[in-house]
Amino acid sequence: MGIDWNKQRTTTVREKLLPAQDEARIIKQYGEAIRPVLDHLLDEKAAELANSYDASWRKLGEYLTAETREQTAQQLLSHEEVARMLGSSVATVKRMVQDGRLPKPVQISERRIGHRYADIKKLTGKDR
Repeated sequence: MGIDWNKQRTTTVREKLLPAQDEARIIKQYGEAIRPVLDHLLDEKAAELANSYDASWRKLGEYLTAETREQTAQQLLSHEEVARMLGSSVATVKRMVQDGRLPKPVQISERRIGHRYADIKKLTGKDR
């Protein structure tokens, strides 16, 4: 039998909302008749907070994933890396650039160039 993660999460949030000693003090003060109402309110609020936490984590994950995709698209590749992606030689990559079959690389510095990863992926349809 597996662990019910949803129940465990709700229990953890519920404990943060009303620690056990505070719950015991309230029940002692107002009697056992208050327990069902207290349980219902705590469970409802704990589920609401847990769902809110989940939504926040999902949004963060989507943001980070989008940022990573953007960074990858902006990444620059050497002739050697492009040749590996295409399954060809560096000389072939250079000829393809000259022929216009590959987009011109970006000048990185005086002696270095790089092909945009997004351009190469668009042409090949495959990841490294």
